[in-house]
Amino acid sequence: TSGVHWLSEQSEVEWIEPKFERILFNDVADDIVSADVLRSATQMAGINSAWNALDGTGIIVAVSDTGLDNGINNTNMHPDFKDHIVDIHSYGIPPSAQSWVNAPYNDGASDLDSGHGTHVAGSVLGDGTQSSGAITGIAPEARLYMQATEVWTDWTTAAESNFGYTDDYTLMGIPDDLSEMFDAAADNGSHIHTNSWGASVAGQYNINSMQTDHSARNHSGMLILFAAGNSGTDANSNGEVDHDSMGSPATSKNVLTVGASENNRSTITSEWGAWWSTDFPQDPINSDKMANNSEGMAGFSSRGPVDDGRITPDVSAPGTFILSTKSRQTTDTGWLAHSNSDYTHMGGTSMATPITAGASALLYQHLIDNLGYTDPTSALVKGIIAVSAH
Repeated sequence: TSGVHWLSEQSEVEWIEPKFERILFNDVADDIVSADVLRSATQMAGINSAWNALDGTGIIVAVSDTGLDNGINNTNMHPDFKDHIVDIHSYGIPPSAQSWVNAPYNDGASDLDSGHGTHVAGSVLGDGTQSSGAITGIAPEARLYMQATEVWTDWTTAAESNFGYTDDYTLMGIPDDLSEMFDAAADNGSHIHTNSWGASVAGQYNINSMQTDHSARNHSGMLILFAAGNSGTDANSNGEVDHDSMGSPATSKNVLTVGASENNRSTITSEWGAWWSTDFPQDPINSDKMANNSEGMAGFSSRGPVDDGRITPDVSAPGTFILSTKSRQTTDTGWLAHSNSDYTHMGGTSMATPITAGASALLYQHLIDNLGYTDPTSALVKGIIAVSAH
């Protein structure tokens, strides 16, 4: 502590902040966001006879997440992705943290723990091969640039004793400077960069937010999305979810920040209070069903405003009991298993964000193919999505 105090008083130091731990923010949704209309040639022609249907063709989406199925684009990759992969890059633990971690520092891009990254990627662009087309992402013909950031983290004895860390899968692969990921995605032709992770900072604008804003301006043709976070609670027990729980980098100004609304599944009878009694102790939220109202916010979804007063999130999309691709490298089935073992249900703003990324891919395609834009800006896409939401 004395060393940090001394450092803060040096004239060369401009800013010091804690390094927050990054955590994951985890077929009906396509109808809720009207992707089914956009994918229909008949309905699109009914709107404008010159317009073609949209499926994400020609659009590249970068996904930064835990990993992708077996992690290698070969014959064993989940069939819903096989024909759509631009590249898969595995990020290891950066040198700045390696003194606290035992080697190896990079365990590859396979999705071994929660299957979070595979589920997210499927919501964007899974093509439904393993379900005969029944379970698809929002933009099933888009292409994927995968950035795998989850690493098995074997902490040193010093880290365990000083900080109480225990060996586990972590997002330590995320670079200290986030621009490394955004630059790589832009270099690979990505139109969209979607992120279902962040740090719980209660609305702070921090260094990661600044890095993200800089990259969004530097790559003005690439829309960056971030999940708002899953820190929504009713701490004062008044039956309403409290304000000021936004995560970072979702507090950035130049990104599309996504909250989670409820899905609409009549077979789901689960209630918020039954799943999280401490977070939602009082009615009306306590007994509210979790997936019966597509116009309602998910209880866990982080709320704004951010600390500088901006209203967030920018938009919300379904984020409860979302059915998407399951990593075949894990037995974890998330919120609810599915009869087809290559798919499973998960929930979170993590799930709402890739649905929005898929919708963004369709919008990019529309601007390029149907309206003749050669290089639509992320600001245009963000603006259209924001003003066209309910």
